[in-house]
Amino acid sequence: MIDCLIAGRNGQGAEYVLTVFTTDGDPITLYYRVQPGTEDAEVFVDSSEDRYGGGWQHRTCRVVELSADALNLCRSSG
Repeated sequence: MIDCLIAGRNGQGAEYVLTVFTTDGDPITLYYRVQPGTEDAEVFVDSSEDRYGGGWQHRTCRVVELSADALNLCRSSG
């Protein structure tokens, strides 16, 4: 995942999509997006199919060095 986003940041941009499941089996889809020429990373969280969650969340964070930890921090901040 990180290699894809780093290459995208150095190229034409990239998006990585990951679906995880809650303990109840409901899907939550995460979208990680980067653009070239910026240190920003966008994280979209689609929990619209989670019966106890709901809706969409969007965050943009400055992430100088892309890592799973940095993206998870961006996702949970706010």
